[in-house]
Amino acid sequence: MRNSKVSVLIVDDHAYFAKSMKNMLDEVEEIDSVDLALNFNDGLRMLEAQQHDVVLLDISMPGKNGLDLLQEIQNKSLDCTVIVLSNMSANYYRQECKRLGASYFLDKSCEFDLVPGIISSVQLN
Repeated sequence: MRNSKVSVLIVDDHAYFAKSMKNMLDEVEEIDSVDLALNFNDGLRMLEAQQHDVVLLDISMPGKNGLDLLQEIQNKSLDCTVIVLSNMSANYYRQECKRLGASYFLDKSCEFDLVPGIISSVQLN
């Protein structure tokens, strides 16, 4: 069991959704901090600058996307749990995210409310 609370990085180009998720996660007791990145470059920079226990990641972003960031996380062997939260819920994307190391894949339109429980379970492992 972890002795400390978890840090979360949300990488999503939809600022309103990202801020709403941050507000929801700020209320979760097991979470120490929630950071936001609105694109691939900012997400990668933040991951390289600071350890995050959980990355909440959207697939569809302008320029390099969430799949590209998943590949970078894998290439750099960054130790974090990745939760993909995307409207692109076709089986292809689920399989590709799993292949690239995502621990969870949730449909953004109807499963976003599962994120706090998943993060709480990550904290206990």
